[in-house]
Amino acid sequence: MTDTAFEESTPRRRVRGRATWFAIMGILLVVVVMGYVFTGRFGHDPRLVDSPLIGQPFPDLTLSYLEQDG
Repeated sequence: MTDTAFEESTPRRRVRGRATWFAIMGILLVVVVMGYVFTGRFGHDPRLVDSPLIGQPFPDLTLSYLEQDG
C-alpha cells in the first residue's frame, strides 16, 4: 500500500530543502564578506590625515567683544 500524500509532498520537501540551503548559504556568505570588510579596516583611523597646516604659524585673529557696544 502506498501513501499518495507522502509521495506528492516529497518534491515539495526537496524544493523547500534547497531553498533553505540556499538561504543559509547566502546569509553565511554575507556574514563572511562583512567580517572580512570590517576586520580589514581595524587598526586604521580614517581621521589620521597629514594636515598641510601642521608646522605653520597661527594667523592673526582679532575678536570683537560681544557684550560691549561699539
